[in-house]
Amino acid sequence: MPRLSSPGILYKLRLHWKKSTAALVVASAGSYYGVDRYRAHCIRKSYCRKAKHFSDESLAHPTDECRRMMVFLNPAVDRGNPRKLYQKNIAPILHVAGIDVTLVESEYEGHLRTLMGYMDKRLSGIVIVGGDGSVQEAVTGLLRRSDEASIVQVPVGIVPMGKCNTFAAKLFKSESSQVKQQCEAAFTIVSGSTQSVDVMSFKPESAPQPIFSLGRLQWGLFRDTDRSLDSFWWSGRLRGFFAYLWPTMKSTWPTCKHISVTVPAEQPVSSPADASGATAANNSSSSCDSNAWLDKDISTTAIELCSPLVEDEQSDSVTLKVWPESLDKTSFIGYGWRKHVLRRPTEDLPVAYRLSGRDLRVNLPADEVSWFSIDGEMYEAQSIHVKLLPKKLSVFAPGR
Repeated sequence: MPRLSSPGILYKLRLHWKKSTAALVVASAGSYYGVDRYRAHCIRKSYCRKAKHFSDESLAHPTDECRRMMVFLNPAVDRGNPRKLYQKNIAPILHVAGIDVTLVESEYEGHLRTLMGYMDKRLSGIVIVGGDGSVQEAVTGLLRRSDEASIVQVPVGIVPMGKCNTFAAKLFKSESSQVKQQCEAAFTIVSGSTQSVDVMSFKPESAPQPIFSLGRLQWGLFRDTDRSLDSFWWSGRLRGFFAYLWPTMKSTWPTCKHISVTVPAEQPVSSPADASGATAANNSSSSCDSNAWLDKDISTTAIELCSPLVEDEQSDSVTLKVWPESLDKTSFIGYGWRKHVLRRPTEDLPVAYRLSGRDLRVNLPADEVSWFSIDGEMYEAQSIHVKLLPKKLSVFAPGR
């Protein structure tokens, strides 16, 4: 049987270059997929080995009560595939550590808030598997209970899953793969290390009860642009670019609205303006005290209220960021490109004012219908009373 020579193989590849190219693409994709699967397997195996030490400790003390935890899973996140991710990345670590786990799936929007009203105070922990919206529902349900002073002593574990995980990203400070993030969050719950975090209370003027949040409230141009991302699905990964490009092409760019911010007279408020912000505001505030300045109307394109952890600040106050009346189109589009296309941490655009306080009232325009988002959940915009509850909730967090 004649042996193929090297020139003969090259000739065949050149003769059938289309098939050769297709085979190369398939082989490359298969290799990448196989390597990625192997790495994920190694990560899971490593965390399960570390979790086994906690199970060995419990076996050494058989008279100790077994840890019991309730896990709440939002089945609507991650394209309807959260059950598979939970069974592969989270459940093995919890079970290997010897934790008695009860899994509950939410069935409709607001279900987690209702379920939190029936939680047993004797649980070792409450685990939320989902995004910012799921965490907000759970925290609101816990803090609305009549016995909230005792139920908040039960630590809350957060396993990031879904598109938006602002609080979890700040808590774990990890930019690794999804598998590693979820395994790290599950192992943190197993280790039992906790941290007390601040909670923000948002009380709309027409709502009977407040909404509690660990992350942020957004209103205005940035919030509306982010909500329009799904409208540009046809552009694939570039939808963030087109979503931020579209508003700049309108004749009404940028849309300015008038709001007012007030604080209690006895409360000291720090209000350092950004160096690149409007200098007119600095001049006007220098001739009067900060409370008188805060009572005035402010023209802005967007505002954002953030908790201290989200802002990476050590202070015990809410941060209110107010963007200027005019925004540079190029900077605005570039911000959307970095945030949604490159998916890299990006600094906010220069703000006009950056205010801090524990007790704020934000009066939004009532003559038109608008919306604000609290941890990604949409609410009809109205005047709102914001309070910071320092060290209100205990959460599982990596040891410092």
